[in-house]
Amino acid sequence: MAERIVLTDISSAAWEHPADRAALNALRAIPGFDQVVRKVASFFGERGVRQLFLANAVRVGPNQRPKLWAQYQEVLATLDWKEVPELYVTQTPLVNAAAVGFDKPFIVLNSGMMELLNDEERRDILGHELGHIMSGHTTYTTIAIIILTLGLNNLPFLAGIALLPFQLALMEWYRKAEFSADRAGLLTTQDIRVTASTFMKMAGGKELDDTLSVDAFLEQASHYEGQNEFADKVWQVINTAFRTHPFGTVRAAIALANAEHPDLVVVGPEAPLAAGVSDALRDAGFRVFGPSKAAAELEASKRFAKEVMFAAGVPTAGASWHTDAPSAKLAVRMRGAPVVIKACGLAAGKGVVVALTLDEAELAIDRMFQGAYGEAGAEVLVEEFMAGEELSVFAVTDGEHFVLLPGAQDHKRLLDGDAGPNTGGMGAYAPVAVATDAVLQFTREHIVTPTLAEMRRRESPFRGLLYVGLMLTDEGPRVVEFNCRFGDPETQVVLPLLEGDLLELMMGAAVEGGLRGVPEPAIRDGAAVTTVVASPGYPETPFTGAPIVLPQEIPGVHVFHAGTKRRADGTLVTAGGRVFAVTAVAPSFEEAQRLSLAGAESIQFPDKVLRRDIGWRELARRAGAS
Repeated sequence: MAERIVLTDISSAAWEHPADRAALNALRAIPGFDQVVRKVASFFGERGVRQLFLANAVRVGPNQRPKLWAQYQEVLATLDWKEVPELYVTQTPLVNAAAVGFDKPFIVLNSGMMELLNDEERRDILGHELGHIMSGHTTYTTIAIIILTLGLNNLPFLAGIALLPFQLALMEWYRKAEFSADRAGLLTTQDIRVTASTFMKMAGGKELDDTLSVDAFLEQASHYEGQNEFADKVWQVINTAFRTHPFGTVRAAIALANAEHPDLVVVGPEAPLAAGVSDALRDAGFRVFGPSKAAAELEASKRFAKEVMFAAGVPTAGASWHTDAPSAKLAVRMRGAPVVIKACGLAAGKGVVVALTLDEAELAIDRMFQGAYGEAGAEVLVEEFMAGEELSVFAVTDGEHFVLLPGAQDHKRLLDGDAGPNTGGMGAYAPVAVATDAVLQFTREHIVTPTLAEMRRRESPFRGLLYVGLMLTDEGPRVVEFNCRFGDPETQVVLPLLEGDLLELMMGAAVEGGLRGVPEPAIRDGAAVTTVVASPGYPETPFTGAPIVLPQEIPGVHVFHAGTKRRADGTLVTAGGRVFAVTAVAPSFEEAQRLSLAGAESIQFPDKVLRRDIGWRELARRAGAS
């Protein structure tokens, strides 16, 4: 027997799939359902159920199939289940395997199915069926098998019930209950490959004199679940509508996702959020930190973000959006320079040009429509230029309630003195003197609150991290952009300053109302500064593959890898535009700035690019104050 963890006092809630409970509640809401359950149970009774399932079966025990009996004892021990439901094997089953019964449930296995499986796979099936018993499924499973086997038409006392909707709802719950029991089987084997192999053999039979590959089956399962065309989804629904069990490929894909059964899944990058990864995970029963695909449009589409802000009355720059160069250039001439040109889609933080002249603006428009940023530039935003100082504010939100994290200031331009092209960010620092209580309160009342309200009005509540990029203008704070995830490099200076547990905030944000009444976290004394080290040629055409020499550890300095990889020989090399973010935390801003720059300077690779003036505005303010 492989070594397994005994799951002492485990509750069936540990493996219950949310869709299981939802489908059962929907089934029980059907008028007459409880009456059906009572009538079927009273008609058959415990004795009738045993006659139905065990008329041609062998009871397993110490002297009858002793090997299977020993495996069963191991499964009971692993799931810490003190009761020992009776176990039977039959050649004439109604189903391949089932846990059935009313007051005294028992397990029935198909001997033909058992011959398909090896010892570990049999344990998976035994754990699966024991999971049904521990979850209290057996009454409903028994009703389902009886009704679906005999048919409602053959039970005259059930006349008058809406037959087809009842059958469809019953089978929908039966399929969802299987997902819960699949988790119990996975907990029993504690090996995802065993569970996947079980589903593979249930789908494709024995190896015979050939070979079955679990890896190939998991790839097939992921492909099946990943088909997103409307027609594919329609056929998947049709295929399963009259089945009591999900397809093996579907079960393998979901079991793979559940292998670690995390308490929280954090979806970080914007591209997976915009693609709907958080939606798929929520549908599979996970608690997720990250907005839905619809809500992530706040970052994925600058046009959508403007429409939301305009509708909510959020202060922001005036703008127009265009799908052709002539109309965009006309808007530029009407607005005048300086003017901001933005690719509407996701461009990794690089699709923004602050044009100081009309010629620069028109050149930027031409480049975007000629594909400089791919599909992101298929639509272009022409935006009013806002003068002032930038500030980044993070709001952790459950869709209605939120807490603000400390403000930070990013440095978008590539070179010292805010020269050069815009980038994804060359460094940041926190706290920021201009992030006053008045500014943060304005951000709460006039930006975050109305934005969240407008998203709820659009039935796309935003749950997760709302990054608010502000410009502090003479007229007050105005929104430059929204992002739908932690911003880089601000995150590297904000999180080190938090006193509380970020995980608690993220867990709360993952559910509706989870942050109601939660206070904003305490902030540590001191300051944090991060300096980005980039590849030559960044942001347009970074040169990568250069060998890297890292320094000895510097106390108080953290080096975050952003664009690195190892070659086959173990050499660390550059693999992206921004390669490192070097963060220092110190009692004073000046010390944090010095340590961050020293750490960045000590990283060695050819022609590295970095700014040596991160936090220059803050330094000037402090010098002026002194």
